[in-house]
Parts: sequence; C-alpha cells; structure tokens
Amino acid sequence: MTTIVLVIATDTPIYKLFKDIWLQYYNISPYFKVHFVYGDSLKTKSHPNDIHFPHIKEYVGEPATKLQREHSMLEKTLEAFRFIDQLYNYNFVIRTNLTTFWDLPKHHILTRNFPTTKFAIGTMRNIVSKEGTSENYISGTDLIITRDLVKNFIIDKPDIMTKPYSEDFSLSHFIKHDRGIELQEFIPKTQAVLENYTNYDPDTFEQLLKQYKNLYITHYRIKNKDRINVDLPIANHLLKMIYNKSISLPTNI
Repeated sequence: MTTIVLVIATDTPIYKLFKDIWLQYYNISPYFKVHFVYGDSLKTKSHPNDIHFPHIKEYVGEPATKLQREHSMLEKTLEAFRFIDQLYNYNFVIRTNLTTFWDLPKHHILTRNFPTTKFAIGTMRNIVSKEGTSENYISGTDLIITRDLVKNFIIDKPDIMTKPYSEDFSLSHFIKHDRGIELQEFIPKTQAVLENYTNYDPDTFEQLLKQYKNLYITHYRIKNKDRINVDLPIANHLLKMIYNKSISLPTNI
C-alpha cells in the first residue's frame, strides 16, 4: 500500500524547525511519499519535496479573518490533490500538518486493513451550529482518504471554497454529504494528544509517554501555547524515541 502524505506548511522560522524534524524521518519508509505544501510564504523551494503554489495567499504577518486563513489551507489542499494525482499511483492520502508527529512504519501496518475505495478515516471532532445541530468531522491533523475520493475532489470540483466552513470540516462535509461516504474513526484511538503543557522536562515527559506504551499510537498531535520551548522539544523527544534521531534546537528564534 502506497500513501502520499500532504503536510500543510507555512514558511516561518518556527515552522521551519518543525519541518527540520520531519526531514529526519520523512523518507524512512518506502511506502510513504511526503510532500510539504506551501502557498506564497515560500519564496523559493528549499527541498525537492516542497509543493509550492505561489498564487495562494497565506496571510503570513498580515491581518486576515479566520475564514480567509481556513480557505487558504483548503485551497492548498485541493491544489495538492491535483498535483499528486498526476504524479503517483497510490492508495491513500494523509492530510496532516507540520506539528503532528508520525510513526510511519507503525501506521503502515494499519493501512493493510484499510479498504482501498470509498474510505475516509481519522480523529473525529464535533461542531455545533448556531441552530443547535451538531455534526462530526475528521480533524485536519490526520484525515486519510482513498484515491477515488481524491479524484472526486478533483473531478467534481465541489463548491466548498464558497462555504463558511473550516478547512477540515469542508473536506469531511463533502465526503459525507456529497459522496455519501460514512466517516470512520480510529478505534481504538491511534492519536496521542499532547496538549496543555506549560513546560518541557525530559524525565517528566518520558513518564507521561508511558501511558501510551501499550496502545497502538501512530501519531502525536502537539499543540501548546509555547511552540518554541514546549512543542519543539516534545517533537524532538519523539524523534529520538521513535527514530533514534534528533536536531539541534536554538535557544531563541
């Protein structure tokens, strides 16, 4: 099974460091092809696996509404679908981001049991409308879909760019309502959520990771307020633990 990993990226100093962590393991498995997807923040391609869409505005350092930023990510995702579908023969696409850390060899084992058509899976979230109705959707950290659904996005050209939705909700809404595909959730959960940390201590963090020891965790969502002093060291810790690699982290950016 071949999987294309689309990492939605922005070219800023902090995210360059998260990309450096990705670059330590992005090619560790022959079953995955990883691409970093940029809009106008990337001035020149810095890596052969960069996908660059300079016409897509990312609003880096500029004022923008939440919807503008969501549509920017959505446009990058849809453009990337078109790009990779012309290049590769593949089974699945993962839509993820720079701050989610993946154990790719472990994830590959899971894909052996995935259907190869009409299939979408990930970590489920829920949104409640102003009218009080709720709807589940798959998080943008780990949306996984089969190639036929990628082609649906390309061929059908859905009008999701005109909707006032977040990027991940838009993708899920199309799959669920326009294509009639039931969204699946990892059961048991394969995502570890590393949030609400105010500092990073290696020994303490090592103890915290033991709660996942007997679980089949394939990826880690890292999202804390302090990206530099907490999130980057956590990602580097996982890099050492899973791949026995590390990068040098700056004391300031």
